[in-house]
Amino acid sequence: MVEIEEHGSKEKVNVGKTSTSRPIFSIFSQADAIDYCLMALGCAGAIADGVQMPMIFFFCTMFFNDIGSNTTYRSLTINSINRTLSLFLYTAAASLGASFLEAYCWTRTAERQGSRMRVRYLGSLLRQEVAYFDLKGPSTSEIVNSVSSDSLAIQDVLSEKVPNFLMSCSHFVAGYIVAFILDWRLALVSFPMAALLFIPGIIYGRVLLGFARKTLMEYNKANEIAEQAVFAIRTVYAFTAEQRTLAAYSSALKGTVRYGLRQGLTKGFAIGSTGIMFVMWAFMVWYGGHLTANKGSKGGNLYAAALPLSMAELPSVQGSPT
Repeated sequence: MVEIEEHGSKEKVNVGKTSTSRPIFSIFSQADAIDYCLMALGCAGAIADGVQMPMIFFFCTMFFNDIGSNTTYRSLTINSINRTLSLFLYTAAASLGASFLEAYCWTRTAERQGSRMRVRYLGSLLRQEVAYFDLKGPSTSEIVNSVSSDSLAIQDVLSEKVPNFLMSCSHFVAGYIVAFILDWRLALVSFPMAALLFIPGIIYGRVLLGFARKTLMEYNKANEIAEQAVFAIRTVYAFTAEQRTLAAYSSALKGTVRYGLRQGLTKGFAIGSTGIMFVMWAFMVWYGGHLTANKGSKGGNLYAAALPLSMAELPSVQGSPT
């Protein structure tokens, strides 16, 4: 944590160290009116993008029920097929527009806010007195690393993480709404199983965030060694300290390898835990057969309700905070 004096006040800037938590909405602090308009359009596109897949399943229900209610395919009129295909076409066109709106708006506002953030950050540092850098200021490598890594991380959050999170939430909510409309009993029984996929995703997001912070600190140590060697290259050459410098740099990077292995194991555990979805699917098939045989439920409704339920869990895990 570094304190920057600006116009009589002190502003705290995070350079290479973990700071206290701030509200999640602080990442939008550099947004202006145009950015808010872009984010509003991007939110609409992300929500519409998440809703389109459950809507496809809902439209499939009508076609499945038409097939199941007829003993022969001759009685299946061409009007039913044309109606379903028309709905698919309209949904695909809406999904194309929503996906383009989501990607363009969020990417554009991320670039605008990231560029504005880098300018303000660097401007605050350049306005400091010379004594600030001599006494308590960060090193050159820390300044460059913090400006680039922090701004790129926030830009990545705005352009990818936020729209993916909104899309995943809308997909999850729309999937369960469609399932409750088609067959509320199957949806109600399957709802508690969602926690079996939520918990690994949340744990993975928390652990990965901690590993990312520790990895960044290890890279800062290695960058400091490289910077000192470059600025004092004549001294290093005069004392034949090339091998010692190389050994110190390699030793500083061993921490990143260790945290990378742990991160890979955690990610593998989180991805492997999604196999619970097959258990959930098997249960819904068994219970759906029970509803069809004893409760008179339509097979098309059960099939179209089970698909959104099983597929709604995966985007929710992928959209976990990482």
